[in-house]
Amino acid sequence: MTTRPRIIVLTPVKNEEWILKLFLDVTTRFADMVVVADQHSSDATVDICRKYSSVHVIHNEDTTYDERSRQSLLIQEARRLAPGPRILLALDADEIMAADALDTVGWHAMLNADPGTVLLFHKPDLVGSVEHCYHYKSLAPIGFVDDGSPHGGHLIHSTRIPTPQHANRLVVAGSVVMHYGLVCPKRQESKVRHYSVVENIHRTSPFYQRRALYTSTFMPPFWKSLEPSESSWFSGWTQQGIDVKSYDRVTGCTWHDAEVLRVFDAYGCRRFWLDDIWGFDWPACQRELLADGIPGISTTPLAIPPRALLRSLAAFDKCLNAARGVKRALTFSRKALNERFN
Repeated sequence: MTTRPRIIVLTPVKNEEWILKLFLDVTTRFADMVVVADQHSSDATVDICRKYSSVHVIHNEDTTYDERSRQSLLIQEARRLAPGPRILLALDADEIMAADALDTVGWHAMLNADPGTVLLFHKPDLVGSVEHCYHYKSLAPIGFVDDGSPHGGHLIHSTRIPTPQHANRLVVAGSVVMHYGLVCPKRQESKVRHYSVVENIHRTSPFYQRRALYTSTFMPPFWKSLEPSESSWFSGWTQQGIDVKSYDRVTGCTWHDAEVLRVFDAYGCRRFWLDDIWGFDWPACQRELLADGIPGISTTPLAIPPRALLRSLAAFDKCLNAARGVKRALTFSRKALNERFN
């Protein structure tokens, strides 16, 4: 008789109080264990985790942002705690498994997949509320039928699980992971600003790529392409007494904003003048966090970039977007010609 592999969920956290109870209420219903790596949370994150018997908390002692390091830490701990057949599911705290995901053809295929199989999930964004979502054409590799393969990864936007070069890939068809990150756009905007600053510090991308990837106007494309969320994603959890439609909204500056202000103090504001982060009122945020007694926030006035520079960068963005549009049009025309005459 074949032993069912244990499902081990790997979750890095830092100040996830806003969504963590919902995440754990859902995740502990299907996971045999949830391994949480906490990176110096200053809210109730760790206290919430301790209320669940199947949640194992470890401390990520890193003081900098490093996705590769934290995911390796989680994988190593999961392998230590759960010997034998196991499936690793790498879920962030704002990623909630849909209620109807657990009884699909894809889910049962996952439980019977060979070790070394990479698991691909559909992961739509819930936008503005849980009532509407944005669907992606690509699938997210967030699961792995563990065979002990080493994890590679990158400092930022890293693959979360091992992805051996010749690994089989299984689409977990019908099993949806709902991303709650955009239910409150203000929170996501602060995260995007933080990403831009992190890449600047580590020099992982040039300024024009950061401006394109972490644009302050990243939300409008989502609003234009929304579809209704499926009621079946929520109803099963609701019937079990889990309120999957409630979450804390942002009422002020976030911990991401506080991190950016600390970076300004460490590196100087001028280093970040070319990043698209200056549509946000940083002096007002600084005053708010100082009034709240948040540690590590400097009282030094911020060096805001001159308006002339911001206008020049806005013009640069328009030119860059126009150039990308021309490139896409040429690529489409070339493809159409090849299909027509070949």
